[in-house]
Amino acid sequence: MLHGSCLCGSIKYEMHINVPKTSACQCRVCRKITSGTTSLNLVVPHSSFKLMKGTPKSLDITHFDEGFDITLAFCGDCGSAIPIEAYLGEATAREYIIQVGTLDNTGPLEAVPAPPPKSTSCPGLDGLNR
Repeated sequence: MLHGSCLCGSIKYEMHINVPKTSACQCRVCRKITSGTTSLNLVVPHSSFKLMKGTPKSLDITHFDEGFDITLAFCGDCGSAIPIEAYLGEATAREYIIQVGTLDNTGPLEAVPAPPPKSTSCPGLDGLNR
């Protein structure tokens, strides 16, 4: 079982999934939600997700690029996206897209290796302390 929450802790959730599979998404919706270039996500069946605390606000939109309907739930206090409910085809075939950064236990984060930071990626900054 995985647990997650928003930044301020007003919203809490849990998921029952056996093998978490992450995917990096670069669609325009994920970029706008994260204010970044990529979102690391878990896609879980609707039946596996349970809201444990709080009542998120929501926004219904149509995916910019793919055209399917999305309900974006987010904390009304801190703005964290918890979760994205996607209607992929039939309304009964709903899935949740969970941003991995909202997980309280980081096992799925550790499954995706990240390259170590290199000062040479920013020329001229080699002498700076980290």
